[in-house]
Amino acid sequence: MSRQTGTPSSLDDLAPGLTAWVERCAGGRVLRAEPHPGGNNRIAWQVDTGKPTARELFLTLGTPGAGAEGGNDRDGAILAALAPTDVPVPALVGRGGPGGALLTKRVAGRSDAPSGDDLEPVLSDLMGHLAELHRLTPETFALPELATPSSAAGLALDQL
Repeated sequence: MSRQTGTPSSLDDLAPGLTAWVERCAGGRVLRAEPHPGGNNRIAWQVDTGKPTARELFLTLGTPGAGAEGGNDRDGAILAALAPTDVPVPALVGRGGPGGALLTKRVAGRSDAPSGDDLEPVLSDLMGHLAELHRLTPETFALPELATPSSAAGLALDQL
């Protein structure tokens, strides 16, 4: 993978102590850590760990001024709450690490928008999962990270 100028060369360049935190959460030594393209308002890295535990992981950190309200703290709480539901989410490995790190199991897929013949099955799958998500009620989850809007306008404007 080509590295752009200014791209950190290690996890600890992103946040001091990040490598040790990932290794504690993952239960294995970091063997590979590479920036993941995309991510929009998050810094994203693919991380592989080895002995004693081999894992393929996905690491995100927020970017300053990105405007993502709640950031990884909110995302981690939501992933943890959704884990026992039918909504597919990546397994949470660690949250609240250096730099607000969030560490999940890396799942197969792509981070670009599909087109052509690939579009229809992806949209169909997405709509099914969106329906599953909409069947859940906010009251089901006691998450301080998710405040229930107090008005119809608030509900319409909420990022959730």
